[in-house]
Amino acid sequence: MFKYKEQVINHFWRRWRKEYLLELRSANFTNTIATPSKFKIGDVVLLYEDKMPKHLWKCGVIRELFYGRDSKVRSCAVQTSSGVIKRPIQLLYKLELDLND
Repeated sequence: MFKYKEQVINHFWRRWRKEYLLELRSANFTNTIATPSKFKIGDVVLLYEDKMPKHLWKCGVIRELFYGRDSKVRSCAVQTSSGVIKRPIQLLYKLELDLND
């Protein structure tokens, strides 16, 4: 019984990562003229952690944006429960939440 539950949970996380997180990432990186940057201050993001289970990834709020030489957002300062962390946007998944709503 325990092994079955573990398989179901692992299947859920694999599917969630493949479908939902990749959809969020592709939605963040689609290049449209109307929106120069998909990330903005106040966005709620999930911080990707390679060696941690997905349910233990930290959640945070973007507090500051850092731009590259090409004037595109390259990294962000994210406020988490343990403090402020600077992460590249490739390791952030924007959730469909906004603190301004």
